[in-house]
Amino acid sequence: MYIVPAYISIEKDEIGNLCLFSTLEGTEIALEEAKYITEFWTIYNNGTEKIDTELTRFLHKYNMLIEKDKLSDTVKSVIEEVESGFFKVTIMPTEQCNFRCTYCYEQFKYGIIDDCVVNRIMEFIKHKLKYENHTEFKLEWFGGEPTLSRQGLIPSVTSSMKSLCEHSSIKFTSSITTNGYLLSRSLFLDYLHSGITNFQITIDGLRHDLTRIACDGSGTFSTIINNIKDIHDLSNDYKYNVTLRYNVLPENQDTSWYDYLGNLVKDDDRFGILIRPVSDLGGEKVKYLERYSAKDWKELLNFHIQKALAAGLKVVNLSEKRPFAKACFASFKDSYIFRANGDVVKCSSHIDDDRNIIGIVDPQKGVIINEQKNAIWSSFLPGKECYDCSDLGSCLNKNCPYLRLEHNACIYCEKAQVYCQ
Repeated sequence: MYIVPAYISIEKDEIGNLCLFSTLEGTEIALEEAKYITEFWTIYNNGTEKIDTELTRFLHKYNMLIEKDKLSDTVKSVIEEVESGFFKVTIMPTEQCNFRCTYCYEQFKYGIIDDCVVNRIMEFIKHKLKYENHTEFKLEWFGGEPTLSRQGLIPSVTSSMKSLCEHSSIKFTSSITTNGYLLSRSLFLDYLHSGITNFQITIDGLRHDLTRIACDGSGTFSTIINNIKDIHDLSNDYKYNVTLRYNVLPENQDTSWYDYLGNLVKDDDRFGILIRPVSDLGGEKVKYLERYSAKDWKELLNFHIQKALAAGLKVVNLSEKRPFAKACFASFKDSYIFRANGDVVKCSSHIDDDRNIIGIVDPQKGVIINEQKNAIWSSFLPGKECYDCSDLGSCLNKNCPYLRLEHNACIYCEKAQVYCQ
């Protein structure tokens, strides 16, 4: 029996075509003729025993019609192919921050990373890119607040790693997560020219100054907005993506923020908004805040998305149906976070949990990874419950490996906020 797998997203466009999108592989096709649309729905509802028509052959070619007994093998094959070529390193050049946000989980334990540690990390990257079959390398900068790092460190390392990848024909991308306070146009251009093209800046709406406060207690909203304006004013010759992350608390119901932001970056596809509820990622401060339950947020998210779309904003949440979009990078074998003190961890949130610490940067021996601990985060596949889920292709049971470990579960399902033993 051949079936249309759950990872196929089905929608109608404005002229009546049936659009099929594979959230497993990213393939998109449109069925225009009525006979094909009718045949598709028959197959979708009943399955088919044979691949013997023009449509069934076409769908089968693109893994949109799969032999039911081989579905898990197909998914496993795609996961193995993606993971074998993927390599990601996140560097925390400092764990200090110039903000004291009301929901922050970080402890600000360590200062600026030592040059010896940076050199050992670069050696580690170079060795893996030279001797392993990676086709894609991602370099991310995180903190603390990474813009507080030593001047020139981030551009220098990024430029070096980009050149190395270009020489080896390896796809290179680099991103930075920042509060945006020190991200002047000149610093932004330094980062951009070095190879960082993706920027995430958190700005919590018009009530931002109540939650994202500077160390001295002052507001930070106006400075960040001015930096965003200066970046937005760069000509379209500058290619970059800025994601403006909006962390929502129940007390913040002012949706006029979307109109404000829409007027600020209107008609500029380089800017998008990511809407998230404030969640408990550790630490004590967030425990005293009222937060949305998963059920309440699920009902409210579409309301926020529609408000943002009406304001002319590009909503990043809507891209989360793409392949692996909901998969946490900690679930990939070759994904590593280097802390400022030289610890190597998988998850950026529960950073001091012993299960999270999988290695260390030794000044003499270099990067040492405990592969047994590393495997605990990545050596699992979708379970049988996953194959009927519409989020199969974007989640793949890789949504939050930390919660899977925390609950000692083989499956952790963010969609339902339940887990299976």
